Amino acid sequence: MKNQGGHTRRRILKGAICGATGFVLGAPVRSLGAAVSQATSPPAGTLRLSDDLFVVTIPGEANVVAQTSAAGVLLVDGASARGSDALMKAVSSLPGGGSVHTIFNTHWHPEQTGSNEQLGKAGKTIIAHENTRLWLTTDVTWSWNGQRFKRLPKIAQPNKTFYTTGNLESPEERREAVPVGGVRYGYIPDAAHTDGDMYVYFPKQNVLAVGDAVSGQGWPVVDWATGGWIGGIVGGLQRLQTLANEETRIVPGRGPVLGLADLKAQYQMYGTIYDRLTQEASGHGVRLRALAREPRFGALHRDLARAEALLAGPGAQQELAAIDERLRGPHADALAELLQLGPRTRLDAATLSAWIASVEASARRGGGGWTAPALALADLAVDFPIEHDALAAIFMNLLRNAQAAVAGQEDGRVIVRIDRARDVTGRQEVSLALGDSAPAPLTLDIIEARESGRGLAIVRDLVREWRGHLVVRPEAVPFTKVVGACFPL
Repeated sequence: MKNQGGHTRRRILKGAICGATGFVLGAPVRSLGAAVSQATSPPAGTLRLSDDLFVVTIPGEANVVAQTSAAGVLLVDGASARGSDALMKAVSSLPGGGSVHTIFNTHWHPEQTGSNEQLGKAGKTIIAHENTRLWLTTDVTWSWNGQRFKRLPKIAQPNKTFYTTGNLESPEERREAVPVGGVRYGYIPDAAHTDGDMYVYFPKQNVLAVGDAVSGQGWPVVDWATGGWIGGIVGGLQRLQTLANEETRIVPGRGPVLGLADLKAQYQMYGTIYDRLTQEASGHGVRLRALAREPRFGALHRDLARAEALLAGPGAQQELAAIDERLRGPHADALAELLQLGPRTRLDAATLSAWIASVEASARRGGGGWTAPALALADLAVDFPIEHDALAAIFMNLLRNAQAAVAGQEDGRVIVRIDRARDVTGRQEVSLALGDSAPAPLTLDIIEARESGRGLAIVRDLVREWRGHLVVRPEAVPFTKVVGACFPL
């Protein structure tokens, strides 16, 4: 998304990644295929991990892990609907294979859930994290390419869900009541790929299936529409290392089988990228965080995204009117709830004092003068609809501007104003402004003309990013003008 000041998230991303990956992009992804026993030849497109555990690869499909036993076959992921029949055929021909009794969905994507309907109709167990089930009960649209995914029918949705961890007994345990390890599974809450990622661990074979939370082939896909984010990749790689050892074979959603060394190499690479992104974003008053959009807001999100697209083009007044009617009707409660989930920063005297002290310390270290600002607060505490770091960046740059304006003035004055008011439409808004006594003129046009990345240009860009507007107005003596930001509530 691009704001009117020229600052873009893509620019932040590009600047942060440049140089971050040069020394690690060549890090080898170690294939363990040569070390895996091939005592009897399984069908083409399968890799034997142990006597009863295989990686099944159907051309054009994601990796599938299959465990065979006298009870049948357990699958981790199930290919797309297009590849489901080929997968079932390959699974049935595995040594010791048979019909599928259980399938894990490592996340909601169609490449993992394409066999759900076939297995659900046959009364088989479909296990997934609760977030994955929720995404499969709603339509999903990827705003970056317009691709749409229809919800699965009830019979194809997971029929056994969990929140943290779970355990499946092995056939031997059920038959002999002897604990031999079973199958352990758990949630990956970091949201590396989606907010429903899970792992499945086979302790007896020391094999860890992780779906697309780890990529063994090319750059990972971060599905930010359903919760994934760059910080989640780093957190997920760190978490999965605690589940593995030097002998663990790790099966990603795509690409060759990996080892612990590969997780460590990827963790180093994405950790470097994330650190650079964080530093770059912080300089613009932006904090990196997971989108964490909840499935229940899906219909509202689709309508808002569609409205945004329509506003960018000609006509479509009738469709916009229909969306507006839904926003005022069936979406009203969800919209109100969603707005309440937005970021809030409480601004009070203590917070302002800390920010002022930080700017003063920086000014004095640079050898500059300092004019202690007066405070004029409408209330002891005022909530702003903006993240803490962004509001801090806005305030500090406004204060630096005011200090620079009165520098050298014999009796310079600076004042901080925090206020509540209603705009001309009656909507309540909050404002943060800095006044100074400098005679030099300042207008909105002057601020608009400034290059992004410094001083009031940072204020301008951040205020727009957070749906506010700048104000420049005259101020009563002994001050001359006030520069600030207003945000609707």
